Amino acid sequence: MSAALGNGFLVRGTREDRTLIAALSFPMSILFPTGTAGLVGLANAATLALFLLIFFTLLLIPSLFAANARPEGAAKALYCYLLQGIGILLMTVSGFPAVTSVLSGTSFSPQSYLFLLLVFAAGGLTFLWHERVVTSVDASSRAVPSFLYHYALRLLGFFAVLLGIFSVLSPLLSTPFMVAEKWWTGPLVLLLYGIFLLWATRTPAPPPPFRAAPIRNGVPERVKKLVIKKKKK
Repeated sequence: MSAALGNGFLVRGTREDRTLIAALSFPMSILFPTGTAGLVGLANAATLALFLLIFFTLLLIPSLFAANARPEGAAKALYCYLLQGIGILLMTVSGFPAVTSVLSGTSFSPQSYLFLLLVFAAGGLTFLWHERVVTSVDASSRAVPSFLYHYALRLLGFFAVLLGIFSVLSPLLSTPFMVAEKWWTGPLVLLLYGIFLLWATRTPAPPPPFRAAPIRNGVPERVKKLVIKKKKK
């Protein structure tokens, strides 16, 4: 069986495979819809790039107000945390259908599982690489971006928990014959995912940056007091 998607690609496989590929290719179908000129897709891509640039700038402005923050370090930290978020998003959109299919008993074709594995691997590598890179940024410059990243994940986890709870309660309160078989798999995975995010972000963001001890006449105050005590002896 085969079906044409909105972006002009022809997909062969089961109904589950076509649904999966259609969902994952949805962003591309918005940028490059079928039957439109190439300039329309180019304009959509340019608009998206401009929106991302404005969004990045708006997040960068408060990062520069941290004590001793350097513009270069703040921009690098913000870039790394955004890429970590994209990595988490890739792992989520690839892992969610795979786990749901296992719990519900449905299956995709081997090619679909391979595609999900590649997307998950790309997200994992993106996350781990930029998590390593951000450690090279000084604590003052990454203070505000780390707070934004930390509480954005916590907000996502809280939203996932609420959505999972409502998704569980909705079928229970509806007419029994309208409830599909194994309807609970999707809401359960979403609920567990939200709980995991809340648990992972239960600790506060990293501690404030190190501040040097006050210095008078080029000598730290503690050293000066020690010298005075020794002289008295």
